[in-house]
Amino acid sequence: MRKVGFVLLLMLANGCGEQKFPRPDFDSIDFGTTAQSQLFFKNVRSYYYQTDLYGFEGAAVYRWAGRDVDSSHYWVHPVLVIHVLQDEAFLLSESSAAVKQDCKPWLYRYAAGVLDSISLNPSSMRAHLDLNVFVYDAIDDDLSLCFLTQSGERLPYLASTKAKADHHIQVRDFLRLVGAI
Repeated sequence: MRKVGFVLLLMLANGCGEQKFPRPDFDSIDFGTTAQSQLFFKNVRSYYYQTDLYGFEGAAVYRWAGRDVDSSHYWVHPVLVIHVLQDEAFLLSESSAAVKQDCKPWLYRYAAGVLDSISLNPSSMRAHLDLNVFVYDAIDDDLSLCFLTQSGERLPYLASTKAKADHHIQVRDFLRLVGAI
């Protein structure tokens, strides 16, 4: 009986580790959402966000409540937007004033001598999503992210485990809204 209990305890402990989700198909996202997913988000997930109902007509803007808001720090944050009148949800991004002023207009990810980048000035909803997917994939692949200052200095982005987890959660909330997961 003790052996069975010990085996069950080991199985339980193994199941409590970090959960790794399969990569969603970001290319097939069409930004459409349903009343059910909006209701779920509003009743369950919006608690973790600061809500701006008046920023855009017919849209609700959700910013992560635990985000850094100091404009002298270097950050880019995802922003969830639910356009109620069109039944669409978007994942936008906003940058701090320090990033806009001091850094090159690119976000970089690197590993083992390979440097990849994406523009910090998205021009469409799809480009905003691509920027957030770029970060999402870097987190999943355990790659480092950074900004480059005009003088060439590397400034780390999402260096803490909590910051990475928060970004992941926000992207997954968006994916639930558009029915991709």
